[in-house]
Amino acid sequence: MQIISIESTPDGAILPLSPIPEGAIQIVCTGTEWRVYFEGDEIPQPTPTLEQAKAEKLAEIYQRAAAELDALTARYSPVEVAGWREKEQQAQLFNASNDIDTCPELVAEAVESQVTLTELVATVLENSATIRTANRAILARRTRLKVDIEAATTAEEVAAIVWTS
Repeated sequence: MQIISIESTPDGAILPLSPIPEGAIQIVCTGTEWRVYFEGDEIPQPTPTLEQAKAEKLAEIYQRAAAELDALTARYSPVEVAGWREKEQQAQLFNASNDIDTCPELVAEAVESQVTLTELVATVLENSATIRTANRAILARRTRLKVDIEAATTAEEVAAIVWTS
């Protein structure tokens, strides 16, 4: 980095007292000098405002939550995931009535899978509860961190908020 002194003209323009060297990749005016940066120099990043820091952290938290939610279903096809709610409803109906007419898709799946309908219903309900519990935990963590971000009064407090898996 090279520092170049500046002067102000009567019309308010700020001009360097020496030419800008070749190869400069960024010039920052501090109000009292020009700082000229070259390849390999560490260019300081502007300090974000509190609102910018909050917005960036909130976006990060939502992205991490979305990634964890996606991971819950990553090993299943979208078609299979789309059918989960229907399977859960049929399993609940069968559990309540013990009537195979309430769960035709589960009956067909049990026959094809060579398991009893009762075993399949138990598996469907257990899997549904597991996914729902994990989903709620992720969303609750996201909500708690959002509240923490909104309550932060400094950029340092915002930076200290982290998503932990």
